[in-house]
Amino acid sequence: MTISSLTTYAQNSEIVHLRAHKLSVGIRETAGYSITWTVKNEPVNILIEAHQTKAIVYSAKTQMYYVINQEINTPTKKTWKCKNLDGLTCFLSIVSDPEYPGILAFEIAFDDMVWYYICTGE
Repeated sequence: MTISSLTTYAQNSEIVHLRAHKLSVGIRETAGYSITWTVKNEPVNILIEAHQTKAIVYSAKTQMYYVINQEINTPTKKTWKCKNLDGLTCFLSIVSDPEYPGILAFEIAFDDMVWYYICTGE
């Protein structure tokens, strides 16, 4: 699945399902600076639902993010500014790489933490 096929699918459907197979988690000492990865490519089996107005990650604790607005819209990257249930601002990104067809990265980035999922479409 590519970003363009995901976008086309999302326009014709209310929900896009992604299946995360690997997870990396990182911390950031200062917003905007480099990330120190504390978990790298850990195998997971997590369902992610991307709706037009929210995203839901069904991990050990269900996480919900509400879309405020779209920030980046390129052929290989879509990024949305969001708020979680605690009212904290984050950025959700879906990224594709033409060298890895069918694979998408789903990233949740706060000022101090980043979750990076490697996914396939469902």
